Amino acid sequence: MLQLPSEMWIPAKAFVALQFFIPKLHIYGHGEKCQYKYSFNYRKWSARTDREDPKWFWSHINPASLSIREMTPGAWFNALDSHAAHWNWHKIVRFGMSLLCNVQVWTDIYIRSIDSSLSS
Repeated sequence: MLQLPSEMWIPAKAFVALQFFIPKLHIYGHGEKCQYKYSFNYRKWSARTDREDPKWFWSHINPASLSIREMTPGAWFNALDSHAAHWNWHKIVRFGMSLLCNVQVWTDIYIRSIDSSLSS
């Protein structure tokens, strides 16, 4: 951090509060102690996430890299910005369908759990 300009430094209070995690697709390459300490599964409100989205974006942007590397810095920035905006737009457009599918899945699970508890 010392290599960055001072206005880009993370304040000490904020730095102490940071929590570090290992994305779910990578955690199994680590030992059990590391898995427990850095797994999303053991953190409140985060167990149903995998946090792999940045990697998905880079797999989307990689084909554009051949064109972008030939551009001037301004055009390079605009092209990456446009690709990122398109990626985010797709996520927003698909969010409703994704949410609906998840609600249907969890509703089915809830109904089955109630049915099994009533039949016991």
